[in-house]
Amino acid sequence: MLYHVVSIFFGLLALGVPARVILGVARPGAWGVLASGSCCAAALLCQLLELARRAQLGDFAAIDDTIRAVCLAAAALAAAVLVLNLAALCVGNKRG
Repeated sequence: MLYHVVSIFFGLLALGVPARVILGVARPGAWGVLASGSCCAAALLCQLLELARRAQLGDFAAIDDTIRAVCLAAAALAAAVLVLNLAALCVGNKRG
């Protein structure tokens, strides 16, 4: 259960960093993109660790019930982080 909470935290952080740049709250730069990408990777790693934990417990029914939703959410997070980081870099280039 803890892996899901940590994954949500890192996912929101990954989305929030470039959103702050787009909204003009934070300065644009490569460090923000790196931080956002790292948080996205950490969120996806937490999901993999949760799947491994469930497999170790032998809870294959839970894995079978949730794997499609987990894959969809992971793909949506990765796509959203990519788009937001590209937009943040474009906004940063227009300001600078």
